[in-house]
Amino acid sequence: MNYQDVGQDVLDAIVTELGSLVAEDESLKREILQLQHEVGELKARTTTTESEFAQMRSDTDRIRTTLADMRAAAAQRRADEAQRRADEAQRRADDVQTQADHIQEMADVARAQAESDQADHLQAEANLVQNKADQAQVLADEAQNMAEYVQDVAQQREDTGE
Repeated sequence: MNYQDVGQDVLDAIVTELGSLVAEDESLKREILQLQHEVGELKARTTTTESEFAQMRSDTDRIRTTLADMRAAAAQRRADEAQRRADEAQRRADDVQTQADHIQEMADVARAQAESDQADHLQAEANLVQNKADQAQVLADEAQNMAEYVQDVAQQREDTGE
């Protein structure tokens, strides 16, 4: 197994996951624009008659409630997805760390058996994989921080009724 490929795969997967968060945000923006358009159409109806005005109030309240529910649900979905991605990144970082630990153990055994050439090679490989594990951990931590931020924003929006 090529440990460099494993580390690169981990990094590529994390970058892909972060990119999909941006795509989800664009989708939510389009939904909000569509709802704003519908609200605009409802505002235009208020100029017709007094009886339609009462219906307009009812429709507006319903749309506001629906919009608030949609925003809260979308924010929660983003937060949940960000947390899932952070958990996946952490799992991958843990896997790479386990591999690095195993290689380090092999290097220690080889060094103890006085096979210094092989031990040095294994030590270099262990160091390389450890570096990849450290990088993956940094990315996992960043993904976790992003998930927590998205959760905080979702909670704030829910608390303020946005």
